[in-house]
Amino acid sequence: MQRFADLFASEPGCDMVYGDVEVAAGAGAVWPLAFSAFDLERALEQGYGAYCFAVRREPAVEALRSATSLYDIFLCCAEPDRTYHLPGSVAALPRIDASAATAELVAASKAYFARAGIEANVEPRKAGLLPAVQVKRAVDWNERTTIIIPTRNRAELLKRCIETVMPAANETNARILVVDNSSTEPETLDYLDGLSAQEIDVISVEGPFNFAFINNAAVACVDTDNICFLNNDVEALDDGWLAEMLWRLAAPDVGAVGAKLLWPSSVVQHGGVVLGANFSPRTPSTTGWMAIPAMAICSRSRTNVRR
Repeated sequence: MQRFADLFASEPGCDMVYGDVEVAAGAGAVWPLAFSAFDLERALEQGYGAYCFAVRREPAVEALRSATSLYDIFLCCAEPDRTYHLPGSVAALPRIDASAATAELVAASKAYFARAGIEANVEPRKAGLLPAVQVKRAVDWNERTTIIIPTRNRAELLKRCIETVMPAANETNARILVVDNSSTEPETLDYLDGLSAQEIDVISVEGPFNFAFINNAAVACVDTDNICFLNNDVEALDDGWLAEMLWRLAAPDVGAVGAKLLWPSSVVQHGGVVLGANFSPRTPSTTGWMAIPAMAICSRSRTNVRR
């Protein structure tokens, strides 16, 4: 409690603070559950900061007028610029009924969107240690998406990629555009020639491999509202990935969405973008820094995309 009080005293712009917790791991072991800096999307879908937090009196009193759970109080008081994270465990989290907690979080997240005047569905999903819900913001499915896939040779990679992403493309009325960069292998050329039968467009960009140039050339050929940049070695694990990205892209303050990517061993290959040297964006991975995510989707209306 003293750590919370000290933070409030030193940060007048802070209205709410939450801390990390510890969980029992069996056989007397304890594991730290370290949370991130405030993330509204994660708070809505996991309620992660609502287990040990403190709120200044005025917003707390206002939230208590209608709140029905800790998740409701937390989301009522959550202002991204005024919500702070206190690193280090501040409490032990007892075992919770994840099913009951998920029902409470569904209600709290629905109430958040109702207060904000945002149209969204909130549905329970399989919970683990913490509750879990899925947020589905309203999407205008008449706004089309183009999935841009650069490739060169290696037909087997491209074929598997297209086979796994096609169901999501059909579900969301998305278009697939393959960008061939100087392929020479007969098997690849034959495969590219046959893609038109699947209503998949192919354009050719000749010259040395230059990822940015290839994608910019592709963007110049499309006029859809949203663009998904996808590497040709990516395999989709389910059919809902593109809809999930579009639900997140529908938030008015979001211009680009990236996906978590796994190696075949299930080790995380790409888990987000951070600011690296000279404040340039970099992708953290198990092998160091990667400059380019293998899957990202952006909105033309909210990002600067070279045409």
